Amino acid sequence: MKPRSDYSAPGREVGVENHEEGDLGLNPYSNGSDKMHIIDNGEKQGGQECGDLSQECADLGVVPFEYNEGETSDGERSEDFEECSEGTIIGKVFARQDETYEFYNRYALVKGFGTCIHYSHKNRMMNEIFRRKFVCSKQGFKKLDDKRQLGKQLKCHRDTRTGCGAMMQIILSKKLGMWVMDKFEDIHNHPLSGTPSKVVKHRSHSKYHHSAACKWLVYTLNKKGLKPAQITRVVNAMKPGEEANITVKQCSSIISSERKNNVG
Repeated sequence: MKPRSDYSAPGREVGVENHEEGDLGLNPYSNGSDKMHIIDNGEKQGGQECGDLSQECADLGVVPFEYNEGETSDGERSEDFEECSEGTIIGKVFARQDETYEFYNRYALVKGFGTCIHYSHKNRMMNEIFRRKFVCSKQGFKKLDDKRQLGKQLKCHRDTRTGCGAMMQIILSKKLGMWVMDKFEDIHNHPLSGTPSKVVKHRSHSKYHHSAACKWLVYTLNKKGLKPAQITRVVNAMKPGEEANITVKQCSSIISSERKNNVG
């Protein structure tokens, strides 16, 4: 069975419920073929030569995969977001809640920043969310006054957040029965990522290693006897061009999780 590529929202979230992103439609297969696809044009991918992967994957039924640059993960052209402003975005209507985060995350991918879900407000009587706020991944600052950590020697990671105020807020319109863009702020207090290779490293965009397609490919190559370093090279050559490369550590984690799930 071919894997369906479901993505989970990897961004940090502070709120009352877990966000579920919709299926972004990533599919490494085409024309109903059972063969896997790989970029095999001799160009460098993440510092690795892809030209020598053909021999390494000859027994796996590998054929070239072509990716058209300038498109986002759902096929929308990046220039569609260039004209977005407060005046054009406020009042925009969405049928589903998850569509709003997908829209903001795609917008952030084009502009050069990461996103996360900041908070959600629930109606206590109806137990349903009626307001949700999405922010830049550099919003706020790291909390250093956690009482649970008092008296402990802790090694803190560098805080990369800058208190950025860029955000987008949606509310549920009872009259329309749909989600409406309520507030939008697009002023950042930090430099934006200028190149696609840097943008996809943001946590909200770097999620290919969470997808069913990537995990299935790692499992398959591992069963063929390939080591994590070899698997990483193959997966990075076969992935869609807009996705960030996976690391050897992420590959090893996928294999380890599969082994734990199969124990007993």
